[in-house]
Amino acid sequence: MEICHAHDLILPTDKRNPCFSLYRSADHASIRVFYGLELLEVVPEDSGHPAFKMMVARLYNANVKLIALEEVFDVDRKTIRSWAAAIRSRDPELLSRVLLGRGVNVKRTRLSTNTWSAAGPSCEPKEDPITAPHWLWRSKTFWR
Repeated sequence: MEICHAHDLILPTDKRNPCFSLYRSADHASIRVFYGLELLEVVPEDSGHPAFKMMVARLYNANVKLIALEEVFDVDRKTIRSWAAAIRSRDPELLSRVLLGRGVNVKRTRLSTNTWSAAGPSCEPKEDPITAPHWLWRSKTFWR
């Protein structure tokens, strides 16, 4: 027999949403999505995680109120709509670009054995980036 732990209700059912209810775990690490009384999915409560973004988009596509999603998850309505449109488009490249965010297309080149830069191959550090202080990384004197 499974022991049920108490969870916080973060999105209750209403007239427009009679089926889905969302609960936050006690340690605020995950969100449980219920369809009626059935557990549909468990996703991490991290707004940067692709599973979180897909859950919000699926709820929007299931006609859950946009204002409720915006308030509960603290995500802008345009962002929610773009996630939902990417799922509906069935284009894997668009979906990965939207879910992974703006930094997905940045070209990265190797500086040393364990550091990466988005600046390109012409910018090489004057000092070793591993031992240099972090405030020096952004200065113009650090790069040649």
